[in-house]
Amino acid sequence: MITPFSNITTVKQVIPLLDDNKFIITLCDNLSFLMVNTLKVNNDKLISCHKKDAPILGLYVKIYKFWLGCLETFKKKNLGVHIVYCRILYEAFMKLNYLLTEGDTAMRDFRLKSYRKRYEIYKKTKSNGNGVSFVENQKFLDDIAQDGFSLDEIKEAKKGDKNFKELSMKVSCNSFPKETIDLIYDTSYGISSDAIHSDWGELRQLYLNIDDSDFVTPNIEDYSKNHYRVIIPTATIIMQTIKAFISYVNKKEVIIIAGNKILSFVNDIERVFSLISEYVLDEYNSNPDKYMNV
Repeated sequence: MITPFSNITTVKQVIPLLDDNKFIITLCDNLSFLMVNTLKVNNDKLISCHKKDAPILGLYVKIYKFWLGCLETFKKKNLGVHIVYCRILYEAFMKLNYLLTEGDTAMRDFRLKSYRKRYEIYKKTKSNGNGVSFVENQKFLDDIAQDGFSLDEIKEAKKGDKNFKELSMKVSCNSFPKETIDLIYDTSYGISSDAIHSDWGELRQLYLNIDDSDFVTPNIEDYSKNHYRVIIPTATIIMQTIKAFISYVNKKEVIIIAGNKILSFVNDIERVFSLISEYVLDEYNSNPDKYMNV
C-alpha cells in the first residue's frame, strides 16, 4: 500500500521537513485518524466485545482520547498539561499490554480489584442514613451486580497487586534487558510523575523563571516554541498500541475493516519517526548545545 510517507526512507529526506512542527503534527493527526478507525467495522459501526474483554477496549479508548489531549496541548504549546496527559497515557498503555500478556484471569482480577476502595467506603457508610451515601452505595451495588461480582468476592479479593514498576518489567522483560527497563521507567514514568504530584522539578522548569539571582518570578506564558522531539515517545506508544490492538482483535475473529491497510500506514509512519529519532540522537551527540535551552 502506498501512503503519503512511503517515499521517505532516509534521514536526509526528513531533515528539511523539521523546520517547524507542521510535518510532525501531520504524522500525529494521521495516527489519530488510524486509531479511531480501528474502532469501527462495517458502515462506521463501532466495534463491540464480550464483557470479559472490556478492560482491553476501555484502556484502548482511554489511550485514544488522551492521545487527542496530548496532541492538542502540544499544538497549543501547553507543555505542563501535555506532560500530565502523556504520563496518564503511558500508565494506561502499560496496563493494556500487561492485560494482553496475562489474559482472561488478569482481566477479571483487574475488574474485581478495582472495587476494593468503593467496598471500604461502603462498609463505613452503609448504616449512617446519609442520603448521599445511600445513593453512592446503591450505585456501587448495582455496578458489581452488573459486573457479575458479589460482595464476598470483593471482600476476599487478594491484595498482593504488582506495583507499577513490577508490572512494567513483566510486560517488557522479553524485549529489553533489566537496565533498559529501569531507565524507561525512571524517565517515562518516574520523572513525569513530578507533573502529577506537583513536585519541585516540575515547578522550577515550567512555572517559575529562575536565574542566578536570589529571586524568582512567575512563568505565566505559554512556551514560544514546542520542540517536536517532545511528542515522539508518546507517538511511539500510539503506534505500538494500534498494532497490539489489531493483533488482539484479529485473534478474537472480529474483522477490522482495512486492518491491513491501517497496519501498512502505521508502519510507514513508524519508519519516519525512527528516522526523526535517529536525527535527533545524532544532534544530541554532535551538537549538544543545540538542546541545552530548548
